[in-house]
Amino acid sequence: SERSIALGLGSSDGFFALSGALTSCIWAGVYELGRTQRVGYRASREEQEEMEAQVRTFAEFAEERLEVKPTGRVYIKDVTKAFRQTYAKYRSEEQLSERRLQTLFRQYARRVTGMRGKSGFFKGIGLRDRASA
Repeated sequence: SERSIALGLGSSDGFFALSGALTSCIWAGVYELGRTQRVGYRASREEQEEMEAQVRTFAEFAEERLEVKPTGRVYIKDVTKAFRQTYAKYRSEEQLSERRLQTLFRQYARRVTGMRGKSGFFKGIGLRDRASA
């Protein structure tokens, strides 16, 4: 049977080249399928507009309620709770998932302080009370 494969393809080197090419094509297909499943990859226009609105809304919240100060320290759950209390549109997880909201805060914190939080606590950022906002 090995001889018939070699005769059919010309030589055993051709067989290994063909099997390598087929394996590469299969893995490329698997990679492409996985890549298209990422959030934001092929988002519809409505989904893209909704994500942009979420970013704008969080930026407004950050300007009103968050302050950068050297002695500040805030827990990420406190920020997400304050955000949901401030904006009724995003009170449920169906409108804005907890994970997405935390990602928005982490991006903001990284941008303004240059640091990542540890165990959900972020240094250099404080949460203002509503009365002083």
